[in-house]
Parts: sequence; C-alpha cells; structure tokens
Amino acid sequence: MAAVLTGLGFYQLLNLLKPLRLKQSVAGGILLVLVLGHLLYADKWQLYDSYRSSYFGTTTALAKNLQDTKTIGVIAAGIHPTFADGLYYLTNRDIIYFNPTTVSELTNNGELKKAFAIYEVKTAVGFSKTISADIERLTGAKTIAWDKNN
Repeated sequence: MAAVLTGLGFYQLLNLLKPLRLKQSVAGGILLVLVLGHLLYADKWQLYDSYRSSYFGTTTALAKNLQDTKTIGVIAAGIHPTFADGLYYLTNRDIIYFNPTTVSELTNNGELKKAFAIYEVKTAVGFSKTISADIERLTGAKTIAWDKNN
C-alpha cells in the first residue's frame, strides 16, 4: 500500500514539474537521486541506533572469552534471548536461556543443580555477580559474571 501511495506521489510530482518544461527523465533522475540519498542517510542512522542499543559488544567480548578459555558443554545465558542467539552464532555452541528470576527461584527451591544437570550446562554467562556465585556454589559450573550495574 505504501508503495502505491509513493508511486502516486511521484506521478503527481512529475505532473507538477511538466509545466516547467523539464524533461521527465531529468526530473525523474533528480528525484530518484534525492530519494535514494535520503534512504541511505536514514538507513545509516537506523543501523547506528540498532548497534548502540544492542548487546553486540558484550556478546563478542563474552564469545572471545569463551573461546580463549576453551570451555566445553552447554552454556546457560542470562542476559536476553537475543544475546543468547548472538552468542550461539559467534561460538557455535549449545546455548540455553535462563531468566535470572527463574535461576533465583530454582536456587531457593534447591533445584538449580537438577535443572543444570538436565540440560548439561557447564558454563553460565550473563548473570549478576550474586547469581553467578550461587550457580558456581550449587552446580560447579564455570561462570562469567556480567551485570550492567556492577
């Protein structure tokens, strides 16, 4: 629908430019260059906003840390499902997302070790320092703490 409205708008604009005795191809070319220039400029800022508000920097740093330490087994991620997807892409390792609230509840119920054993989790990343300490103490899994506030 937007493409149809845009096309009609361009058609009307070309009709307005006809009385100026410009060739339609020249006017169309100028318009095309202006529209493409605007789209490229707007796309640049959209990509900048996406990168600035993403976990990509954190994801690449943790992926490098995991590759350097040569950890094995499933990784439990606790930052955000998008982070878990990026970590999977960069490490090519099995990743499972655990919400930090769920980990706290499992800790309080004494079932964290059982849950980690079911999924064969050997490493946990993306949890706060306190949750990471609980994970290490209760399961023996290696943890890499990450918390924006710490």
